[in-house]
Amino acid sequence: GADAARGSASAATGAEDDAGEELRRLEQVRLQEEAAAEEERRRRAAEEEAEAARRREAEAEDEARRRQAAESAQAAAEADAGAATKAAEKFDELERRLEEEERQARCREQDSAASPAPAGDIGRRQVTFRTGEVAEIQIYVEKWVPCTILRPGEKPNTFCVHILPTELYDCAAGRSDKDVPDVPAEHLRKALAAAGLNGSTATAATAAAEAAAPGAAAATASDAADLAA
Repeated sequence: GADAARGSASAATGAEDDAGEELRRLEQVRLQEEAAAEEERRRRAAEEEAEAARRREAEAEDEARRRQAAESAQAAAEADAGAATKAAEKFDELERRLEEEERQARCREQDSAASPAPAGDIGRRQVTFRTGEVAEIQIYVEKWVPCTILRPGEKPNTFCVHILPTELYDCAAGRSDKDVPDVPAEHLRKALAAAGLNGSTATAATAAAEAAAPGAAAATASDAADLAA
């Protein structure tokens, strides 16, 4: 009976040892699983942190690009504004220059109108004539004879005229009582008859002008033939 009791006790001890060993094995498995779980948690946390860092970096790059684009747009806008300002300043300067030129031109016109015309320059200032108007045509230098305005000439600022019959200045250089086309307005002037003289008196006044300027240089008859040029 004692041997049986010892055997039973030994079996019980062996069972307890086995149970303890199983408990230790289970505990070790649990610890390993917990360690593995912790390692997995840390790995995931590291991956999440890396992903968050990548997102922050991407956001920073996007922000930098947006800032650079905004700065470029602002610089372009400032450049456009500067160019527009320069263009406006240049336009204002051109306007001022044109206004100054117009003012000077008006001053010159006023001075010209206020200044008496030289004796041989009367016709050059009065270049507008009416059809049928009696005027005077320059034959030689300071030599004028009466004519009638027929119509405007084909060339700018010219007139077709009919030289009235006269024996002055070689019969008006051979053109007495003839039509002369395209006479430049600078070789015409208002007739002295317009100041209260008749045609014959105007002719006499022209002859008197010749006598009053004996030293004036005379052109050749061929110069008179070039009046229409």
